[in-house]
Amino acid sequence: MMTGLPPPNQRHPMVMRVVSNPLFPEDPNGNNREPIVWVLSEMHPFIPAMKIVRMFYDVDAGGVEIYSTDGKKGVRHIVPMNVIRLVEEVMSMDVLCNELEIAESDEPDPDEPDPEETQPAVQAHDDRTST
Repeated sequence: MMTGLPPPNQRHPMVMRVVSNPLFPEDPNGNNREPIVWVLSEMHPFIPAMKIVRMFYDVDAGGVEIYSTDGKKGVRHIVPMNVIRLVEEVMSMDVLCNELEIAESDEPDPDEPDPEETQPAVQAHDDRTST
């Protein structure tokens, strides 16, 4: 049984803050329309007894994974990208330089999926040839 959390991986950016749209429908009084702020090492916005201990941007999951614990048990939430307004990451200078090189290069990021493989094929349609 693990008694403590492993240290974060310093070779990748670490998500520090996520701002999302409300995840639940508003109540009849019109409440719950404020953005939700998820902050590393702060209390979970829905479970105040738990503290957020890690957050990861996960392309495969289609959002940000948020891990929280109260020291006895843990919980993971996946906040979908369609409700996320902001993802804030921090990183060491060597990781920052690497991220900048990837962002500024003409070469595709080897970790990113090929857009042609993820986008459905679109056929051109010319109405002038239809009868």
